[in-house]
Amino acid sequence: GEAICEAFIDTEHFRVHYSNDPAHQPPGYPDLQSVYALGAALEKAYDVHAARIQLGQALPDGAAGGGVNLIDCYLYNLRENGQFGFAMEEEFVPGGCEHAHNGYMEVSTDLAPFEFSVQMLRTSAHEYHHLVQWGVDPFESSWFCESTARRVEGLVWPEIENPRGIDEWFFRPQLPLWSEEPYREYSPHFWHFLEATLGDDILPAIWRRCCDSTWK
Repeated sequence: GEAICEAFIDTEHFRVHYSNDPAHQPPGYPDLQSVYALGAALEKAYDVHAARIQLGQALPDGAAGGGVNLIDCYLYNLRENGQFGFAMEEEFVPGGCEHAHNGYMEVSTDLAPFEFSVQMLRTSAHEYHHLVQWGVDPFESSWFCESTARRVEGLVWPEIENPRGIDEWFFRPQLPLWSEEPYREYSPHFWHFLEATLGDDILPAIWRRCCDSTWK
């Protein structure tokens, strides 16, 4: 993303990079409303993590991605990769959790078949939570990372919560709950169950335990 996105806007905690290239321009370009909307959505995710999830925040990457201590998000067309968004850990950050890393995130300008303005909310919350996870331990299972990130989508945006995948999840009883088969991997239903039985803070409580690799 860094090689494609030559422009940016800054919010309080994020630098949102975008491209002037016609293949990667943000929706509505040259109007930058979609870029500012993404920045606002990321700030909402930041606020919900502080108030509701209480798992800390993503670790900024210092001089990387623009040279300021903001959390980097790259907005460009990821359709060739078949992705709505992506998060990548970068460097180990000493002084916190045993495997704490900083990182960056990417969001696609093409979120079809969904409406960009709606799917962008889900995707930005999802990928930001991955960056929060990397600040704890980026080496947890794909199922654990993806299912909890999908749950956080609903915590940040309860007004558009949609139990996508619920039919497929229940129609595959032969698979374990923690399967990395796509429908199970991205399904938040297991966390709904744990919250109903063990309390609303079970998701961040388990992630906090990952700060010490010996808990497993």
